[in-house]
Amino acid sequence: MAAGLEPRLLEAQTARLAPIDFLSTLVGDELLRRQDRLLARRVQQAGFRDQGKTLDTFDFDFNKKMNRRLVFELAAGRFITQHEDGLFLGPPGTGKSHLAQAIGFAVIQHGHRVLYREAHALLDERADAQLAGTRKAYLAQVTTIPLLTHRR
Repeated sequence: MAAGLEPRLLEAQTARLAPIDFLSTLVGDELLRRQDRLLARRVQQAGFRDQGKTLDTFDFDFNKKMNRRLVFELAAGRFITQHEDGLFLGPPGTGKSHLAQAIGFAVIQHGHRVLYREAHALLDERADAQLAGTRKAYLAQVTTIPLLTHRR
């Protein structure tokens, strides 16, 4: 809150805010900062391969067979809370990785944790944990993440 105190004090004096409104604004600023930090931390922890892969940047016109409505339903994250799975199949270059990352980013914004890994990297991490004697801890960590996206 300290970072935003001085500008908010000036604003409160100029607008003649009531003390409770001033305090409400300060608390609102802090909650927004915390939400932004949580989002940034979850995006970093997800380990997306390509930054900026969102539904806004996906070209639905490129792949006319893509069910746009279903993609946006997946991005809402209800399938996660209902403990359902999703699987994208198709030839290379059809947007599967882009969609996996875009949906992962969208569900992070809905409050879910995500882990994005290429299948070989996931297997390498598991093998490394086995060698280090931390396999159980690694599996416990990975299995608590509601959305695990990976690509072959």
